[in-house]
Amino acid sequence: MLTRLYLDNFKVFVNFELQTKSLNLLLGTNGSGKSSTFEILRLLQKLIEGCAVSELFSLNSLTRWQGVNVQTFELDILGNGGQYRYRLEIEHQPNSRQSHIKHERLLFDGQPLYQFLKGKILWYRDDYSKGAYFDFDWNRSGLTTVLPRHDNTRVTWFKKRMTQIYILRLNPFAMQSRSELEVTLPAEDLSNFASWYRHLLQEQPAMYASLQQALREAIDGFDTLTLENDGEHARVLKVKFKSQHEETFRFSNKLEFRFDELSEGQQALIILYTLLNYSSENDVTFCLDEPENFLALPEIQPWLLQLADKTEEEACQVLMISHHPELINYLAASKGYWFERLNGRAVRVNPIKSDNLDGLPVSELVARGWINE
Repeated sequence: MLTRLYLDNFKVFVNFELQTKSLNLLLGTNGSGKSSTFEILRLLQKLIEGCAVSELFSLNSLTRWQGVNVQTFELDILGNGGQYRYRLEIEHQPNSRQSHIKHERLLFDGQPLYQFLKGKILWYRDDYSKGAYFDFDWNRSGLTTVLPRHDNTRVTWFKKRMTQIYILRLNPFAMQSRSELEVTLPAEDLSNFASWYRHLLQEQPAMYASLQQALREAIDGFDTLTLENDGEHARVLKVKFKSQHEETFRFSNKLEFRFDELSEGQQALIILYTLLNYSSENDVTFCLDEPENFLALPEIQPWLLQLADKTEEEACQVLMISHHPELINYLAASKGYWFERLNGRAVRVNPIKSDNLDGLPVSELVARGWINE
C-alpha cells in the first residue's frame, strides 16, 4: 500500500507531503494539484520502466519562483513484510537544458537495497550485503537493470508493486470492443478494456462468476459479459441482456450488444465492478479520477459501499478525485483531504476533520467555498 508521497520543486509542489490510507478522497478547487499527484506517480512508473529523465521531467517542470535546480520525489510503500522508501533527485542544467539523475535510492525498513549516485550504481542483496557496483547512464533509472534473482527478491517485489498502481480516468467515448490480443495493463482511459478483460479471464478465471453476479445486481436485465471469436486471434466483448417479458424480443429471450454500443453509464458500471473484483486477489492501488462520471446517484452508491468494504479489509487501496455529492458526503469526513493553493503559490493539503463541518454536509461546504475556513 502506498503510504506517503513527497514532492519538492515540481511545478506547484514545494515541500509537499501526502500521507495516504487504504481509502482516500482528494478534494479541492480546479488547479489545486489533485490530478498532478496522479501525474507524478505515472512519471515515476515510466522512469522505473525505462523511460529517460529527459522525456519525463523537463526544465519547465521546476517550480517557477524557486531558484533551485534539483527536484526531489519520495514515496513510501508498505508491503512484503516491511516499509519501502524510494527517493529520486533530478538535477536540471538551465544553460544546456539537460537533466539527469543526481541521486536515486531504495530502502527497506531503513536498510539500503539500491543506490545510484554520480553515475554509479551500487546494489545490495536481500541480506543487505553489498553486491554489484558499476557505471550507468545518468539519464535513466538504475532500477531498469534489475533481473529477478534469488538474492534480490525485495527489489523485484518493489518494481512489480510499482506496476500495480493503476491511474485511471474512464472515457466511454474511447471504448473499443474488438481485442486483437491480451494486454496486461489497462490504458489510462480504459479504452483497451476488452483486451485487459481478456487477460484477466486467463489470469484469474475465478473472478468471472463473482463479477457476473455483481453486474446482475447492478445493471437491470444484465445477463453475461462474454468474449466471442472474431477471427483466428481476435475477440469481441459483448454484453447480453435477458428480457423480463417474452414479447420484448422476437427471436430470443436475450439481446446482445457490443461493449461500445452500451450507454456510457452501463460501460462505467461494468468497468468499476471489474476493478472491484480484480482487486480481491491482487495487491493494487487504484488512482481514480472522477469515477462517478456518467452515473446517477442510485448507481454509484452500491459500488461505493462495496469499495469502502474492500478497502476497510485492505483488499485494495484507492485514491479518488471526485466532485460527486454522494461520494463527498460519505467519505470526506473520515477519508478526505483538501488541496488548496493560497494566492497561486505552493499546494498544501490537510485532512478534513469532522469537528470542523458545522453540521452541514461536506458537499455543501465545498459548494459554498467554506471547507478551508
